Amino acid sequence: MVAATGKVSLCLAAFDEERHIGEMLESIRCQTHRDIEVHVFDNASTDRTPAICRDYLADGRFRYHRNAVNIGPVRNYNRVHAVAEGEYVVPLSANDVLEPTFVERLLEVMQADPAVGLAAARIRVIDENSRLLPQDQWQPQRIYETSSADPVAAGVTVMRNWHYANYFFGMYRRTVMERLQPQRYLYGGDVAFVCELALYADIRFVDEPLFRLRRHEREQVQHLARVFSEETLQGLDERSLFRRFDCLTPYVDFTWAYLEMISLARIAEAERQSLARQAVVTQRQLYGPQMRREAAALVDAAAANEPLWGQPGMRVPRMMLGHRLLERATRARIVLPEEAALADLCTRLTAALGAAALPVAAAS
Repeated sequence: MVAATGKVSLCLAAFDEERHIGEMLESIRCQTHRDIEVHVFDNASTDRTPAICRDYLADGRFRYHRNAVNIGPVRNYNRVHAVAEGEYVVPLSANDVLEPTFVERLLEVMQADPAVGLAAARIRVIDENSRLLPQDQWQPQRIYETSSADPVAAGVTVMRNWHYANYFFGMYRRTVMERLQPQRYLYGGDVAFVCELALYADIRFVDEPLFRLRRHEREQVQHLARVFSEETLQGLDERSLFRRFDCLTPYVDFTWAYLEMISLARIAEAERQSLARQAVVTQRQLYGPQMRREAAALVDAAAANEPLWGQPGMRVPRMMLGHRLLERATRARIVLPEEAALADLCTRLTAALGAAALPVAAAS
């Protein structure tokens, strides 16, 4: 077999990863495919992450970028893509580990077929101490390949089979990646990102364990919901009124991420309508009970805090809270149209917000 050629950009998003980033950088340095560039985007780390990264700058393939402030993990991933100069791009987390032939094997698949826009590999799961976890400790990997010849089928395949993030952390053809919408600041935004790619290009799988995915105890749904919340990004105090709605609807937001992506995807209108319907049906099949619990929690939280927003002349922060609630309730209502309590909540919120008058600053 002729060796694959071409520059590959490996782009890491990092924040306070002093414990693990050295292991990831070393696994990159040892890749058998040598024509690489490595970009580390440090999201304003407060630990030894910068010093560890700078130790690798003597290798001219490594570059270090530091954000002045923490812009959140999703926006940081969207930044790392922008600096890539290689024909192929691999987004990575700073705490995982690559096998030495990861780049080489995925590149061979990409170059064998120009229709392929993303290649991914089998993973092995490791713990905080880099020990391999028993395979039966986690659900079996859901392996799939797609063809953009039928974008609806390809999109549904991604939706139904997503489990681990090994597809997001795969190798992208840069010309295809540049067509994609930015990853959304919503729970499930990474899946919607891969799903859109499946509409334009094929996905292929390399059935070799080339990627070690690190599992953290902190990666529970409650914490992930906070990761994707605007409130956390803005660093608001725990007592902030807005914080009360951080974790209410991650699975509704997951569905919303698909619907937003599909609404802007460059596919035929008939395919767009079909895929949107399939997204709601698929998500309800997979997460229906969770979404109904989230909707009930949203209604209960709104009722408990109604004195804060349910009055004429509410102050601006309270109006902002009301609009935030209305946005979340509207998303849930679209996904769960049969929930009468959601319809009632949307009606009452709309009336309360319409009755409130914005203060007008006096002209100076």
